[in-house]
Amino acid sequence: MNKEIPKKERLLVNQLRDFIENDKKNAIAVIAGIRKVGKTTVLNQLEDYYIKKGKKVIKINLDETSDDCNLIDEINEKKPDLLLLDEISFLNNYEMFSQTLYNIAIGAFKIVATGSSLAHIIKLKGSKLGCRSKLFRLLPLTFVEYLYFTDRIKSYSDYRTVKNDDFADYLQLKGLEEKAPGLALTFDEEYFTDFYNDVEISNRQSHLTHSITDLGQNDLTNMVNILAYKLNEAVIYKNTVEPKIGKQEHHHLAAPPKRTKLKWGKVDLSDTIMEDSVKAVPGIKVADIGRILHFLLWAGIADIEYYATEPDAQNIDAGQALNMLAKIKDKSELETLFAEISVCMTSPLYYTRIGEELMQRMKVPAGELYKGTLYGKMLEIYLRGAIAAKSINSILTSYKLGYLAGDVDICDTKNRLLLEVSAGDKDHDEVHVQKYYPEHDFVRICSSKNKDYFDKKRRFYHIPHAKLCCMADTGDIFTRLYAANMTGDLDSNAIAEEYKANFCV
Repeated sequence: MNKEIPKKERLLVNQLRDFIENDKKNAIAVIAGIRKVGKTTVLNQLEDYYIKKGKKVIKINLDETSDDCNLIDEINEKKPDLLLLDEISFLNNYEMFSQTLYNIAIGAFKIVATGSSLAHIIKLKGSKLGCRSKLFRLLPLTFVEYLYFTDRIKSYSDYRTVKNDDFADYLQLKGLEEKAPGLALTFDEEYFTDFYNDVEISNRQSHLTHSITDLGQNDLTNMVNILAYKLNEAVIYKNTVEPKIGKQEHHHLAAPPKRTKLKWGKVDLSDTIMEDSVKAVPGIKVADIGRILHFLLWAGIADIEYYATEPDAQNIDAGQALNMLAKIKDKSELETLFAEISVCMTSPLYYTRIGEELMQRMKVPAGELYKGTLYGKMLEIYLRGAIAAKSINSILTSYKLGYLAGDVDICDTKNRLLLEVSAGDKDHDEVHVQKYYPEHDFVRICSSKNKDYFDKKRRFYHIPHAKLCCMADTGDIFTRLYAANMTGDLDSNAIAEEYKANFCV
């Protein structure tokens, strides 16, 4: 190897090894991730691992070649155990090439392919390859990965000593530049230029009209302004694009000297963000808003959140939402759509890394993103995105319940999970997870600041929010905790002991 392979692996590397060695159904793993998120490093680590195990590995960087015919001949001739393809959507007619690859790989070898144009790579999985491949998402650095790469934990499985303060440090990526500089994303002008170029190249290489991604040169700037609204928990379009400033007491931060100076903790900063962006968003054409949101959803940068205000509500599905966003021309159409859904970012790093520009524009210290009310909202964004990202669907979705006494922030019926997100310590009478689906055996969790135990009487977990983020990242929230919850006839003592043994210091 000419280039030194990093010793520490992303969490995805373990998941891909499991796919390569144990998945009998799929021949191709498709990895979707934004530029500079670490996809090439993941392939390098897989190559290094399997070469050391004596396997024949072919790794090809496809942004350096466009001759798909010779590639197929070369692959057929060398008969690898593993084929690694970097930037597959840069290859001419990559959809047909992928289909041909599948036909020669099935039953013979495994393929792992990456692409920086997220929307294109996810559409490839959702259309041409269909059920023949498995989609993996490489998100911006997750919380548990941050802990691992900054030496705060020794392994992904041992996070019992994690502190809540670590999550605030994660939002700022403190210490990452020294430990793993390549993973500290910087969304500067050069990054945005390369981002657009990736989309343009992938559009040019596609021969299928439905694979084309419509993204213009000003869309990322507009995206930042649109994103700001979600920090105010807007659910319907009217409050998203025409927000009611002042959900809590609102003060302009750029106030004249005569105004009373307030402590940051007393200011509803989410309203302040909107006060600035509200001047920009109404100037964006309705069709452009639809197009930008359509891209965010296809790219996996955002997910659809359904808010259930009554039992068994029938919402429009993700496919219908995408179709509506692609065709929207009138404001009333957006109002209809956003009466049922909200579009949410999958990672708070999109706010803290892209959103810093927004904060600087308003002369608000970026550190305020990591405190008070906004900290709690960043936490909810993180947990919702981490859980949604475990979905096998191309378009990520999440559900919020609010038809009983109080809201439950995340409902995952497939994995039987109910989650209430709080950065503080709620009293038991303030928690609502036990009120929904009382007849079903759901894992019920309320995140906390310091509480860390199983409430035997009400049968839900209090878990410090930093630890809970690690459990969501590793999947322990679905496996070990779920197994504990399903012990026997839900015997409270058995559940409490399982939780204490596996997750408490």
